[in-house]
Parts: sequence; structure tokens; C-alpha cells
Amino acid sequence: MNKIAIINGNNILGHFLRRFLTNHTSYSFVNINDSEQIFTDDTESYEYNVNDLKSLRKLISTIKPSHIVALNDFNSADEEKQKLEIWNKNVLVVEHLAKAAAINDCHLMLISNESLFDGESGPYKEDDKPNPLNYYGKSRHAAENVVLTTVTDFSIVRVPMVFGYLPDVPNMVEKILENEHLSLRDDYLTNPIYAEDAALAIYKIITKQRKGLYCLGGPDYLTPYEWGLKLNQYLCNSSGNISPSYVSISKEKEQKLKFGFVSLKAETDLNIKFMALSSAYSAIRFLIDKRKYDI
Repeated sequence: MNKIAIINGNNILGHFLRRFLTNHTSYSFVNINDSEQIFTDDTESYEYNVNDLKSLRKLISTIKPSHIVALNDFNSADEEKQKLEIWNKNVLVVEHLAKAAAINDCHLMLISNESLFDGESGPYKEDDKPNPLNYYGKSRHAAENVVLTTVTDFSIVRVPMVFGYLPDVPNMVEKILENEHLSLRDDYLTNPIYAEDAALAIYKIITKQRKGLYCLGGPDYLTPYEWGLKLNQYLCNSSGNISPSYVSISKEKEQKLKFGFVSLKAETDLNIKFMALSSAYSAIRFLIDKRKYDI
């Protein structure tokens, strides 16, 4: 039986992945989450404690999944004070998942992101050399290296900014609809990917039994702030309550960091075409109307 263990999937991509597996496949899945996470999904779920990771390995051995999808992604605004927690949740957990995957002969998929790179020459390809700018990025790089050096049956999926909308799932789209204030970065470029596209790519990597690195990303290249303005204009026909923020550069500088990924390998090998923002926004509008009118 094909069973997928989704690790720390209490985010928009995790919710879309479970939704896709439920609606479009015969795969079963279980949720395994850090005990500190708030998780409201009513599907089969388990908890582990980051201070007792041997129990996580035992849990994997009991569940016996055919695939593990690790969505571990812990960051902190106070990086200096929480270095140990960043390392434990992003790297140490992956080390134990890698050991569990090897012992139980299951495929390990790690979901990674743009923080691996310095933004000097994006969008990036699978063979570009990582050069993280901060400790969080270094932890993501270390997690990738753990998988690359420990597991034979593995895949690493690098994603840029992921967005989507599902009722009752916290996300930026919901905040825009409620006209909440959003401060979005305007100092770097990326190619946001719709969460359903990312979920489909994950599923295809699993069913096609692919291994190695895959970079995902949509065709539109813009800043998160520009993304928010476009979405707000499409959904609300207004400029909204969105302001730009600047972390890596000053507002006066025109040069922006360049992140994002080249998705040619993924689109070709997986036979998938990632949605442009206009199509993704239409999909979001459909979900909103479906909820509003109880279609």
C-alpha cells in the first residue's frame, strides 16, 4: 500500500498536498507534526517532540510509509537567540528522518527553498552552487546535504514563494480579502508558485519514482510586494492595505536581489506546466466563490 508520511505540513503547501492526494489519488497519508505546532486537520495524525527524535524514528517504523515528505521550515526573526532551535527543527529532524528512511526502505523527499542562495544570479537551476546569506539559509543547506549524503532513494524539491487559498487555512490571500495590513518585501525578485502546482509536482515525482534535485517556480518574475498588489487588484479591484518592506537593500537602490528558480527540468521531466499568476488568481477566485455561494 502506498502511504505518504507528511512531516510538519501545517502550512499552505501541506494543506494543498493533502487536498490533492484526497481528491485525485488513491494514496493514503498520515500527518506527523512537531508537538509545538497547532494542527486542526481531522485526518490520521501523530506528534513528535524535537527533544526526543528517537521516538520519531520509531513512529516511522510503526507507520511504514512508502514515502516521507518533509516540509520542515522553521525560521525566526531573532536568529541569534534561536540558532539552536533553527538547527534542531530544520536539520536534526531531517537527520533522523534520513535514518528512518534508510532503515525502512522508503523514499525521502525534502522540500527546500530560496534561502540556499545569495540572490546575486537568480533565478537558479539545479546545478547552481548554494551560498546562503544567513543562519536559516545555512540550516536549509545543511538539511539538503544530510539527504544527499545519507539517503539513496531521495528527492529534494526547491520551491520559491508558495501561495494559495483554502478556507480556514491561514494565508496571505485571506488577509488581503479581509483588508488586513500586509508588509511585503520589495527588495528581491522571485517567481511565486501556486500551491496546487507544487502539490502536483510532488505527486508526479513520487509516482514517476524520480530521484535527485528539482526546482519549481511559476513563469512570472516579480517582488512579493508586486505579487500582493496584483492579487489585491484582481480580487478586490483596489490597491489595498499593502506596503513595501526592505531588508537586503535600501529603498533608494534600484538593484534588487534575484532569487526564484528555473523550472525547465521539472516541467519537462514531469510533463507539467506551472500556472501564470493570472491563471492562479482565477483558480483562487473560483475557490472563494465556491465558499461564498456554497457551490
